[in-house]
Amino acid sequence: VQAFVRQGSRSDGINTKQKKGHIMISYDWSNQQDVIRIRDTLKTQGYSVWMNIQDMDGSSLETMVEAVEKSHVVLICMSQKYQESASCRAEAEYAFQERKKVVALLMEQDYKPNGWLAILVGNGLSYDFSGKYRFEAKCEELLKRIDVLYGVDMSGTND
Repeated sequence: VQAFVRQGSRSDGINTKQKKGHIMISYDWSNQQDVIRIRDTLKTQGYSVWMNIQDMDGSSLETMVEAVEKSHVVLICMSQKYQESASCRAEAEYAFQERKKVVALLMEQDYKPNGWLAILVGNGLSYDFSGKYRFEAKCEELLKRIDVLYGVDMSGTND
């Protein structure tokens, strides 16, 4: 897997990124390969990322609660299977309850959230990782949004 590295990435924002907490990725297992690519891209830019890849140690509910509470941003990877998953719903609703910064990622072409998921993500911007667009272009857009949420200045004016 080729790592995506954007032009002008800066390491001086790493302390800011790490002090505010990690990025939690909430996703359905059917999207794991794409989500791992997103995670790896975020890590190359200095972000700490939490995602469940294997069975969680101990109580999965306790682990999820801790992951949400220690996060600064939660990525909601939307798909029909995500919406149908009780675990995914619990993660998303807890992130909303804890007033975390939520960023919606569309993982399935032509999918439109409804019901509880539509209420949580609202009519806000989502980033389309369904395969319709180039992965690298979507990562660049997502990274710009996450930099804003972390208060990272990529212009070099806050040195």
